[in-house]
Amino acid sequence: MAWVAVAILMLMPIPPGPPGSDLLAHVMLFGVMAFGAVTFCHHAGGLLLLALATVAAGSGLEFAQGMVPYRSFDLLDMLADAIGAGFGCAAALVILYLAIRPAAPLERPSRV
Repeated sequence: MAWVAVAILMLMPIPPGPPGSDLLAHVMLFGVMAFGAVTFCHHAGGLLLLALATVAAGSGLEFAQGMVPYRSFDLLDMLADAIGAGFGCAAALVILYLAIRPAAPLERPSRV
């Protein structure tokens, strides 16, 4: 559902804001999307793959914006998406190693 909301936000008309606010919004939005993966993925490799998928989705949505009359394609927005996904993934990895894994019960080998 979150990706549907992101797609709608990125393809709907928006009023112009202060300079740079669009880039900040991209960094924050894609950072939150990449960070959110830690709620269901507890493996570093999976988080990295999901961050790459977040970058790919952001790039695809940026190309889609180029086809919408009231939006435009912007390479800086794609870069902001990638930076946000990187920050979100890094934060998710920190949470994974400092909070989630230490709180997980130790797996013990079963006795047969």
